[in-house]
Amino acid sequence: MTALGPQLRAALGPSRGPRRGWQDGARGGSASTRDLIALADSVRASVAAGAIDFGDALTLLAPMATSEERFVALAPVDLYTFAHDNLLTDETRPALERHAQRLYAPQLRRLGWGPRAVRGQTPVEEPETRSLRASLLMFLAQVARDPAVRREARTRGLAFLGEGPNGDHQLHLDAVPTDLVEVCLVVAAEEGDAALFDRMLAELGRTTDGVLRQRLLAGLSNVDDDALRDRALSLVLDPQLRMNERFRPLMAQFADAHGREHALAWLEAHYDEVRALFGPEYAGYLPYALASFCDRAHAERGRAFFA
Repeated sequence: MTALGPQLRAALGPSRGPRRGWQDGARGGSASTRDLIALADSVRASVAAGAIDFGDALTLLAPMATSEERFVALAPVDLYTFAHDNLLTDETRPALERHAQRLYAPQLRRLGWGPRAVRGQTPVEEPETRSLRASLLMFLAQVARDPAVRREARTRGLAFLGEGPNGDHQLHLDAVPTDLVEVCLVVAAEEGDAALFDRMLAELGRTTDGVLRQRLLAGLSNVDDDALRDRALSLVLDPQLRMNERFRPLMAQFADAHGREHALAWLEAHYDEVRALFGPEYAGYLPYALASFCDRAHAERGRAFFA
């Protein structure tokens, strides 16, 4: 127990497991937001240090998932994401996805895809609530792979692009709330084809709006069709991308458990071009891409390549 932070020691007590008072606090009781965030940090650090079991850590953090405070509610997300991307196989990953879906089902029901109208009037939401919704939906779509969330995100993404049934092939910026555009475009691109990729790439080339460009690029960067991965990675060298945009496709493909091996091979094959384009200031960050791997063999491969 000595390896754990003080908040975690207090929550666990002497070999008694999590205290009821802490669980009540996570659900809106007496524990402060600051205390709960500190507890979550201690739990994650203890997992990283090997001081507590992964399952015990999730048990500790699970009560936080229903909190209305964004940083508290999202406390379990990092653990789920790390396990999903690095510890599990295609055979074992669905069990974690279902677990995450169940854990966050109450939060999803509370937040939905937008504020609910009261007597015909849409209530004004706090920015923190909108941020929590956006982060939750991205997690449920990308890590928990919630089928209903992904269906809705795809439908909204296509509506934003003016695609799908009765689409006019024009952008409809009002079709999706601004803070949910990214998750909708990411899912639409993942489940789309080469024609949709071309459509989004054309829109990227037409706009100078930095925010819209980042959202379109998020979709283009996260394609998980093997036939489109090279096209996404080639955006790193595409002259229409701004320098601050070039890392996005590379890091997105490295973050994908199914795409990172291909992304590494692509980077090794195109490294001289990438380094020349990035210059020493930006090229120095390229080794960070290999942080997506979690094994000694890739660490040695990266060390040898970048030496």
